[in-house]
Amino acid sequence: MNNSSTHIVCLILSAALLSASNVCAQDILDAPPVTVDTDHDPMPFDPGSWTMVVMPDTQNYVDTRDPALLPGILTQMCNWIVANKDARNIGVVVFQGDIVDNNDREYNGTPNYEWTLAKVAISKLDNQVPYVLVTGNHDYGPGGSARDRSSAMGRFFKTNDNSLNNPDTGGIIAGMFEPGNLENTYSVVDTGTRKLLVFSLEFGPRQQVVDWANTIASQPELGDHSIVLATHAYLREGNLPDPTAPISEHNLPKPYRDDFKDPGQNNKHNPHNYKLASINADQDPIHDGEELWQEFVSQHGNFMLVLNGHFASGGDTGNKVVSQSERPLNNDGVATTARQASTGVHGNTVYEIVANYQFATNGGNGYLRLMEFLPDGKTVQVKTYSPFVEASGRSPWLTDLRHQFTLTLPSATSGSSTTPPSRE
Repeated sequence: MNNSSTHIVCLILSAALLSASNVCAQDILDAPPVTVDTDHDPMPFDPGSWTMVVMPDTQNYVDTRDPALLPGILTQMCNWIVANKDARNIGVVVFQGDIVDNNDREYNGTPNYEWTLAKVAISKLDNQVPYVLVTGNHDYGPGGSARDRSSAMGRFFKTNDNSLNNPDTGGIIAGMFEPGNLENTYSVVDTGTRKLLVFSLEFGPRQQVVDWANTIASQPELGDHSIVLATHAYLREGNLPDPTAPISEHNLPKPYRDDFKDPGQNNKHNPHNYKLASINADQDPIHDGEELWQEFVSQHGNFMLVLNGHFASGGDTGNKVVSQSERPLNNDGVATTARQASTGVHGNTVYEIVANYQFATNGGNGYLRLMEFLPDGKTVQVKTYSPFVEASGRSPWLTDLRHQFTLTLPSATSGSSTTPPSRE
């Protein structure tokens, strides 16, 4: 790196770390410290719980064009997970796509530089905690444009990176759509009170991928597993019913599934609006959120949960209630947080949840979701926490009902029936 380049990078990055001065990229790779503490949770942690960590879009932590370039935050998030794996009984980490911002950007002579940064961080989990990777639109195509399905992810992340993922060493991955390719997988995870069948499906899943997932989900031996889908684009955040009123159970963002066929939706970020959607579109069309619901999620009686990121905040950004605006992330102008409970064709409840913090300060301020499956086998506490914010001496928890809530699951053995999906 020449002196001019170094100066530019320092200017871009200098405001990023807490009280840092003259910060350059190599310094930011050193993650701030983490703590192990379950005694100060806003919802008490039950020592018998099992935890799934959900990792919202990470792209801005490694975006080389963004002043928020903070790979140290992403490394810190992964370090915190490892440090807390025993105290919180962390059983799996689920990513939500857009691992990087630019699939093929070269930086200072290093090709795929953002994947290099992401690899440094995520590899902290290897042989410590199993994880499920999900691809987003920025993980595909030249410039992260999703013009095609070329992705560097396969060059940086392999099945055998993590023995707790690797099926050859007893890891959670039970199958892949394409052998050796982590873009579409299914994993089997045991929480202690229920078995989970966790699907990771590519951005805008193709018809052949959806058909494959339906075949797996219909297998009788998996009928007693609760199904979880992690994909990048599915649910969107809608308006607050009353933008002048405080957040409450009756005043939460009204979510809706992403639906290209709905003329009332702003479909700019719908998977159908990316060029990869035009590839072999007649024989192998892609799927947005509504299509995934109709053809996959709603069809299986043991479906329990859908997780996604991708979308920016909805129309509730006008919420100027003083008590909320004092804490910017509790004003949804910078966070996408919405959820709904839908009913499948077998009468089962499916929780659909979107969480995306990428537009917050510092590329997301290190916020992650903790989904704690309680020992009663039916209650899930969902919390939002940041090790980065905690290291700054501020309150690390987001506690209003957009960021902290409880789910009630059905019996672990109920509703294992399936219906073969029909297509027009």
